[in-house]
Amino acid sequence: MRQRYETDEDLAREKLVAEAIVEAKGGTCHKVPNQYAEYCDYAFAKNNRIACYAEIKVRSMKWDPMNHVVLSCRKWHNGISLATSLQLPWMLVIAVREGIYGIMHKPEYKPPVYRQEFGGRVVTQRDNGDIEPVICIPTGDFTRVTDAPQGLFKTLPNNQ
Repeated sequence: MRQRYETDEDLAREKLVAEAIVEAKGGTCHKVPNQYAEYCDYAFAKNNRIACYAEIKVRSMKWDPMNHVVLSCRKWHNGISLATSLQLPWMLVIAVREGIYGIMHKPEYKPPVYRQEFGGRVVTQRDNGDIEPVICIPTGDFTRVTDAPQGLFKTLPNNQ
């Protein structure tokens, strides 16, 4: 199994994003246990019933209609599979300075076909698993969820 590189600061940033979504949309958020890490980071609930699973990413990229978000093909596949098998939506959440954006996959949807390439963490590669098949999701396919919380980016390294 590959080493996990998530730091306490990464987890704190994810929590800030999840809490901002709850503040904007209502309900509650729950960090899922480590055995779910291949699928998602959080479950969002209403009235104690899970309504959506979400993978949360915090990036220093500029949110621009000409950009795209790069995500591991494995993570995308696992999220889509989770939605299909559990019959609940899965959302990819990207927090950037301009706000929090999400793209939701509902079980009844046919997943869109996105460009695939080899890529990933190319500038600050940690191990050979950082370069892998990735999908490139146009930022225009995301919907704005809410503002980014204050202080979210104060400890984010410039290379993420």
